[in-house]
Amino acid sequence: MFDVIVVGKGMIGSAAARHLSDAGAKVALIGPDEPANLATHNGVFASHYDQGRLAHRSARHPIWAHLAARSLAAYRTIESRSGVPFYTVRGTLTLERDSGSFSYTARREQIQHELGFAYDIYPSPQAVQQAFPMVACPNGFHGLFDPPPTGFINPRALIRAELVLAEANGTQIIREIATTAETHAGHVQVTTREGTQLDADALLVATGAFAGCFDLLPRPPAIFVKSEVVTLGAVKPTQAGELESMPAMLYDIESPMISEIYLVPPVPYPDGTFYLKLGSNAAVDQHLTTLAEIQHWMRQGDTGVVMAHQRMALKQLFPKVQFQRFVASRCIITRTPTGLPFIDQISERTYVALGGNGAAAKSADTIGELAAQLVLGQAWDAPFEREALQFKAAL
Repeated sequence: MFDVIVVGKGMIGSAAARHLSDAGAKVALIGPDEPANLATHNGVFASHYDQGRLAHRSARHPIWAHLAARSLAAYRTIESRSGVPFYTVRGTLTLERDSGSFSYTARREQIQHELGFAYDIYPSPQAVQQAFPMVACPNGFHGLFDPPPTGFINPRALIRAELVLAEANGTQIIREIATTAETHAGHVQVTTREGTQLDADALLVATGAFAGCFDLLPRPPAIFVKSEVVTLGAVKPTQAGELESMPAMLYDIESPMISEIYLVPPVPYPDGTFYLKLGSNAAVDQHLTTLAEIQHWMRQGDTGVVMAHQRMALKQLFPKVQFQRFVASRCIITRTPTGLPFIDQISERTYVALGGNGAAAKSADTIGELAAQLVLGQAWDAPFEREALQFKAAL
């Protein structure tokens, strides 16, 4: 019998399990490991199968900025406690056209005021290139630099760090897929696809895009799951070294096909190659509504058209970089009607922490922390109201 079962071993779920166990709760964390072969995998997937995610304060909503800033402030402590490095401080450069036209920086004045920092402004392409000579800033654009402590994180390593700490606290990890949750007198029981049954006083569901695919919640969540394509440009280690001062980036590209570009400087991937990563929204992104549709996209979804535009953007932004090859990767984004995460209690014993909206990786530790506080009945420890993150059910 556990105090809390956390379903979802991704970035939010692993953080929640760590914070719950830090507080002394007896925790079970359910979720499979990353599959060895995505093309043949017959289970769930996740967006953290990656080596680089941005960690910045630029945000579409000030709440996301607060969530990110609090997580950034905790990173070094997590690294120190776990012995797992995952965080690189490099700053974040945004290339935008008219002030206020880009969703990530439209509310920058409010965010600067609330968080107490200031962007560095580069008013012309020439000023951008003087400060960041590796970047070919397009004509008509200017730069905004979100200074350190922003940069980027390794999501796989961040999860490892959270799990090291959670397991040291006694958290039991069940590397299976939870499929059903039933509330009985005085407890909730979770059953996995493999047949394991666990009981607890409370259940926290942090299953991201898969929250509506299984019988874990009393009401299906109002989430919109979409496909996303990422292009990885391979560079030689020597060129990666030449780019070691490159910041993380956001780019308000002018394109009929792709928008809201984000870039991570070259980092080593498991195959030993350094890749410069570019992701974006696209006009042909798909709405994924079922488990089968998500699985099909992650196994073999068509990336060709989007990748061609992303590859062109990489070459235009970095004309001096000699890319050895380009590789497409697939991702899934979970959006909510509010554009903010759901952190809420939705029944007597069931809680949720989900809805990353493409912005949760850098903020996952704080989302998990707030969810843990909610489950434990602790005071809401955030500079915004809980109601802003209230769960909404599908119609």
